[in-house]
Amino acid sequence: MFEVNVSQIDGARAPVPQTVMLRIQEMIASGEIKPGEKLPSQRDLAHRFSISRPSVREALSVLETLGFIRIEPGRGAVVCAEGSPGGWRFGNRVPKEDVFQLRLLVEGYTAGLAATRISDREIDALRTSIARMRQCIQEGYLEGAAQADLSFHTAIVTAAGNRAFADMYQGLSGMVLESHRAPLTARDRLLEPIAEHESIVAALERHEAEGAVYHMRYHLIKTAGRTGIDEARCRSW
Repeated sequence: MFEVNVSQIDGARAPVPQTVMLRIQEMIASGEIKPGEKLPSQRDLAHRFSISRPSVREALSVLETLGFIRIEPGRGAVVCAEGSPGGWRFGNRVPKEDVFQLRLLVEGYTAGLAATRISDREIDALRTSIARMRQCIQEGYLEGAAQADLSFHTAIVTAAGNRAFADMYQGLSGMVLESHRAPLTARDRLLEPIAEHESIVAALERHEAEGAVYHMRYHLIKTAGRTGIDEARCRSW
């Protein structure tokens, strides 16, 4: 089972659901609860961690997306074997394919715009997000990696200078964040986005619009593939 090094993560300042996630991951990594076994009930977890049940539900929902658990009707949360596919909390209402189509459109275009005007300070911020994502992956803090990934992409959309795109992207942040969590179930491919991000930053730093668009689209197609979407299909979007 994928391990999380919770001792290196400052959970005291993390949002409550993220702190609960780390505690549950620790329970799984330590073998306290094994694959196929049920987690304690939401009520018991809320009592154990002295938090509200809505915070527990949010933590369990994210852990399901990350592939650590699955929610079974009538049974509750069950620990998954390593490498299990994650859930998608929006179901058929907004399929993940639709989210990646949108991201290819918006992020591909704004990467090109950003390349024409991005500042050295913004480039430095992108590199900070990459470093944070790498650190979180190395420490097993996958939610932190997803958050750093979102920060990286949001910064590029913002750097494009188009407020309409930035506002729209911010309004869809819940679905976009979920699309950053979903590929993290591919545990043997966790570091792939790091190299892809570095290629994007290199093109942005050279102010090469076509290169930035190419590397962003390549990255998003590979990311979709890591969630189980057919990459060949993505290339036609």
